[in-house]
Amino acid sequence: MERTVVSLETAKKLKAAGFPQIGLDRVWTTSASGAAAGRFTLHYVPNTGEDYAAPTAQEIADQLPNKPDFPHDWHLVVERESDGNFSAYMNCDTEYDGNELEGYSLGDTLAEALAALWLKLYENANI
Repeated sequence: MERTVVSLETAKKLKAAGFPQIGLDRVWTTSASGAAAGRFTLHYVPNTGEDYAAPTAQEIADQLPNKPDFPHDWHLVVERESDGNFSAYMNCDTEYDGNELEGYSLGDTLAEALAALWLKLYENANI
């Protein structure tokens, strides 16, 4: 299951940047007791906002902007690189100035690549 969602480190960055937390079903949470006490583990439970949401690639893609203020259609492009990593970026093909890219990001999983893209767009105030 960990390969289908973002890592704990990325989940913390997403939460700090304001990525929606409530309503997602997978979370990184600390265990209160037992051998895992104080350690973060991934659980399949609804997030109440107390933990770190662990979104899937689709849940991240759903939060990417569609750029309605731009005169041309922007769309999400994801590719599997030759080294096995994933790339993700927003692309706008225009007849005026060629191919415009925004937020090109890499990740070892699709969820990580999309999370990096979301964070870049957030940093650039495009979300």
